[in-house]
Amino acid sequence: MTLYGVCVLLVIFGLLMAFFDLALLGITKSLLRRISRLAARRRTSAILISRFAPAGLAATLTAFIFIPAWWRFEPKDPGEAASSMLMALALLAFLPILRGVHRAAGIFLRTRDRLLLWRRRGRQTCVLRGSIELVEVHSSDLALCVGGYLRPTIYASSAVMNSLEPEEFAAALAHEASHAEERDPLRFLWMGSCPDFLQLFGLDEIWRRAFSTACEFAADAGASDGDPEVALDLASALLKVARLSSFRPLPRRALSDVAVSSAFSSRVDLEARVKALTNPSPETAGDDVRFRPWMLAVTVLLMGVAGALASERVHGVSEAVGRFLAP
Repeated sequence: MTLYGVCVLLVIFGLLMAFFDLALLGITKSLLRRISRLAARRRTSAILISRFAPAGLAATLTAFIFIPAWWRFEPKDPGEAASSMLMALALLAFLPILRGVHRAAGIFLRTRDRLLLWRRRGRQTCVLRGSIELVEVHSSDLALCVGGYLRPTIYASSAVMNSLEPEEFAAALAHEASHAEERDPLRFLWMGSCPDFLQLFGLDEIWRRAFSTACEFAADAGASDGDPEVALDLASALLKVARLSSFRPLPRRALSDVAVSSAFSSRVDLEARVKALTNPSPETAGDDVRFRPWMLAVTVLLMGVAGALASERVHGVSEAVGRFLAP
């Protein structure tokens, strides 16, 4: 594979991703409205799949259709050189990936520093179900929070632990345990570093906010698990935490820059969460539709077959892009 070929394929990848990004941007509001009608525990997966769809589709089409066609029909020594414009556009197509890695590293480091600070200020209280550790922290910027990627830990402020009744605290811990079991901190890291043009140009905030909110509703549902008494205890705990004068919730923007799942980060969503806990709505039949791994396998297989059948035409498209940007 020559430099010319690499640049052409990168430009095609960038064009595909830009097209899918624009399509997602155009349907974002309507798509999020439809996702909001799903059961609480399905919304997070639906948002993740939708958010990563542009990059995933562009990468899949490039890998299974355009690259095989190029290998099959492009001469080993085509005698074509990569122009400065072609290389510049190829670099632009690669920038979202570099930006995603950079943002992921930044989120990882900020999260590590915050967790180390809480760990220094805290003491281990107990180990909950599984291997989830509970650490009590003397801090005013923390209520209840889950941090850690492979071995999530629950961090609880002393003020919250002292203000909640045992049943309320148990419900709040169940909420955090649900975050931990779903590996929400790791999913926050993925969501924040999605490698596409929406992330590159700062147009992904609505998706990150929607995912954070969906995770809270999913953790509420996981904590109550259909038990109305636990749901009421959790709602009561949320209201008590909201009234704590010793707790200063971090701005949503600050929380989006660290991969932690906080039980209480926004008073905007508090009313909706309490309403959902105290008056749960019945799930609809459409909520039973789930994404299955075999669906992805079948899709990739069909794309590979289609790419093989149309490989000569696909190579012609690639060549047209290269000629258009040739010196």
